[in-house]
Amino acid sequence: MKKYYIFLLACLSLIGLASCSDEVDNPYAHTPSLSIVSQDLTFSAASATKTFSVNAPDGITKVSTSMDWCTATIEGTNIKVTVAANGNKESRSSRVTVWSGADSVYVVVQQMGTIFTTGGKNEIILDDFAATRNIDLWHNVTPTLATTADWMTAEMKDGKLVLTTTDNNTGKIRAGYIKFTVGSVVDSILVMQRDFKKDILGQYYVVFKDKPTDTKYSATEATLTETELQFTTDNLTLPITSDEKDFSISIKSGRYLGSIVSEGKTYYIYNIFYDKKGEYWTSFNTNYTGKVSFSYDKTLGTYGALGGTFGDYTIGCFSLEAFKSRSFTKSAHAGELQKMYNMTLVKK
Repeated sequence: MKKYYIFLLACLSLIGLASCSDEVDNPYAHTPSLSIVSQDLTFSAASATKTFSVNAPDGITKVSTSMDWCTATIEGTNIKVTVAANGNKESRSSRVTVWSGADSVYVVVQQMGTIFTTGGKNEIILDDFAATRNIDLWHNVTPTLATTADWMTAEMKDGKLVLTTTDNNTGKIRAGYIKFTVGSVVDSILVMQRDFKKDILGQYYVVFKDKPTDTKYSATEATLTETELQFTTDNLTLPITSDEKDFSISIKSGRYLGSIVSEGKTYYIYNIFYDKKGEYWTSFNTNYTGKVSFSYDKTLGTYGALGGTFGDYTIGCFSLEAFKSRSFTKSAHAGELQKMYNMTLVKK
């Protein structure tokens, strides 16, 4: 029994020694001497520089970055971080590592991607008078601007686009573009100057195809007023309705244009609409409306193409039809005078 107690006391002593050995400091343990004091390393997409502080009792010996668009330099106990402009829409990050001898610590730099939008605005419509306008854009990097016309200038000022135009005395619609470049992001806005009475009313070529399958166009001439389209040929006059706000004219089917004499017989001319293939027509109905909306094209200049629908069909042809009496009826119908497929008004 006595030997048993002696053995038990020996075991308890060993356990006590083992427990005490866990509390002894490791002479080889190393406490890092580096720590980050302050940091604010979130950047917009623009090129910029920021500084963060490091607690380094033994001094800073080296600093490096993981991405080439991000650079870092030592300034005493501070690290100066510079980022290049981010021309992409995607955000990006880089690691900045600071050394003091064998010790190191790192921070992460975050840079936003490029934000640029015209806010859904793809055109600016102005009257013909000289003007300066301030236009809001949404961006976090100042864009590079270029214009395609010498009658307008564009610049960025206080975060807004400042557009300046001169008087439009050409007698036609004129248009140009403002082009924006921000890194890999490219966008543009159409700028148009127009006045309905000065730039829309006037002398036109009426361009059309004789058949829907033709590759060549024919043309006649006409004068557009606020109430009429006056054809030079046969002195026919088509009543129209002007919309100065929409820069368009409306044409009703079954309108009387005037009379002509052929082989001693008098014929009365009305208009009828056909579909694009000439297979369906508005017949002797006077309730259908075609529309010519005017715009600008670099090649054509001021122009407007006839469009609209009747029933399930798209208007593709304006036709001058002859009648034996001044009666827009089937019994008086004598046949077509001229079909005009893809009818387009092009200002002289």
